[in-house]
Amino acid sequence: MGEKIVGVRKNERGEIAMLKLNNGTMVSLETARKLAREGRLDSLTDLDENGNWIIANDFDDAISESGNNLDVLPEF
Repeated sequence: MGEKIVGVRKNERGEIAMLKLNNGTMVSLETARKLAREGRLDSLTDLDENGNWIIANDFDDAISESGNNLDVLPEF
């Protein structure tokens, strides 16, 4: 089980730029994408450039789930 994303920091355009993990670490969106791809973020398999999450499907239909609920996390 990996770290959880618990907060976001947005840039001047309102885009997610930084993420806060449950262990207190703050990481850039690009670093969070790398952590997700490495399986180090709880449940997430990737993040896109806008901070939308992606979860690979456990079934063999190759369809991933995605969403944008990171935007509703508390800002830090």
